[in-house]
Amino acid sequence: IEDFEVVAAECGELVAGVAPVVSTRTQVVHGNRNWIPTYLYGTTPGYVDVREWGDLDEGQMFTDADVRRGAQVCVIGRTLATALFDDRSPLGGIVRLNQQPFKVIGVLASKGANMMGTDQDDILLAPWTSIKYRVAGRSVPTVIATDPSTAAKMNTLSQRYPSLGPLLYPTPSPAQLVNNPRVDRI
Repeated sequence: IEDFEVVAAECGELVAGVAPVVSTRTQVVHGNRNWIPTYLYGTTPGYVDVREWGDLDEGQMFTDADVRRGAQVCVIGRTLATALFDDRSPLGGIVRLNQQPFKVIGVLASKGANMMGTDQDDILLAPWTSIKYRVAGRSVPTVIATDPSTAAKMNTLSQRYPSLGPLLYPTPSPAQLVNNPRVDRI
């Protein structure tokens, strides 16, 4: 996110578009159906322009205001729409991501498979603030970053590299070492 903010602020007209991506993997649930999409991205509205997605088939893209307030709205691809909603329009439907409800406000135009054969329509896009802080499990800051100085205060090394917690393999006691000698080979 910091890179996105710097590129957007300092490159200006040198880049055609810029959009951050916060990626996670979780089930998307609607009613008694669930699906794990190939792509589940938190981003900004500019993502569809950067990826040359074109117009949406239905509804609308979320806004920068939705990103700033961490709105629980999303736009889904045609594969995900079919998997969860069959032939019904998903607009206004509620899907759950990691127990968090998100309102479907748009359906992306179909892109088909990429050159590697991966279905590009198996996607869910939501504001990056919602994915990062509500779905991916990062702690929610008291203020959502709106400028680089706030982002610098929010992102500390302790958030990026959390403590490891208890050791996976505890240190053996002296009695265990005597009973199970370790063979060191040179």
